[in-house]
Amino acid sequence: PVAFERTATISRTLVAPFGAVDGLLLDDGSLVRLPPWADTSKLVAGTKLSISGDQIGGALLAKKIATPAGATLFEMPDRDKAKDAAGPRARGEHPQPKERPALVDIQVDGAIAKVFASPMGTPDTLLLADGSIVKVPPPMADDAGNELVPGAKIQVSGKGGRYDGSVSMFATKLTLPSGTALTAPERPHMGRPGHAPRPVQ
Repeated sequence: PVAFERTATISRTLVAPFGAVDGLLLDDGSLVRLPPWADTSKLVAGTKLSISGDQIGGALLAKKIATPAGATLFEMPDRDKAKDAAGPRARGEHPQPKERPALVDIQVDGAIAKVFASPMGTPDTLLLADGSIVKVPPPMADDAGNELVPGAKIQVSGKGGRYDGSVSMFATKLTLPSGTALTAPERPHMGRPGHAPRPVQ
């Protein structure tokens, strides 16, 4: 990892398909990633922030977020406190999991506005011109090659939800500008579609 620090303003928050905020799009065009348990109630569009963390591959992972005046809005726990902060499951307890919203079938099409890379360096999050957020599994991103670029027009089918007027979804079928259609099998939780996609004949 390479440490980074920057001061920027939130342009918008990015929501995962299950509804939790998992990223901050900054006014410099970069995306800062957050863990799903982060309290994001004070991280809203227009807020100016001082952010530090680790850059791994193409991803910026937040470790601390503060206001310019120094008030901490988010901080990853240090190692001594990590087990307690990670929650009861990390302490060996087994509480009932929180109920996630049911995902629905969604189809979107349009031009890619921004492409964000995973820690592995491959595209994993697409922001379309209409504001839709598309999560792309690694094998599908690999097979897409260099076609996932800003301005490219794509069609996507998958599972997701609608939050504050925006769509966030896991891609299970992706039609590229070349006309090639890639598919990834659905998984019950749709968190890791994961198997190698295959071109549709």
